[in-house]
Amino acid sequence: MSDPKCYIINFYEEKTTIANIDKQIAKFLLSTPTPILAYWNYLPLVYCVKSYASSRDLTFRLVDAMPGAFFVIAEINVANIDGQLPPAAWDWFYKEVVTQPPLNERVTLADMLRLPSPPKSTEY
Repeated sequence: MSDPKCYIINFYEEKTTIANIDKQIAKFLLSTPTPILAYWNYLPLVYCVKSYASSRDLTFRLVDAMPGAFFVIAEINVANIDGQLPPAAWDWFYKEVVTQPPLNERVTLADMLRLPSPPKSTEY
């Protein structure tokens, strides 16, 4: 599978507060299923996301989640990006995305802590 793409999503909303937009975005980003693998938000109303989805697919999903919101989505070329941000923000662009296995394939903490069954005794 190819690497996920990195996108920047810029919002503009004159009728609401940044906190309200952030709540709507957080709800979208944490919804299930979401095509977002990872995201950061170091600047107000600016989100960078990693996804296998196209910008068009992300647009359709955002319009459904936030009707009436104004935004633009653009793919970021991480080989040609610059600016002034905290080091952790830059690290995020180059960090490999670790995807979670499907829920039915995940090992729970209880599974990891479960003691193995004792061997069955065989009586002759």
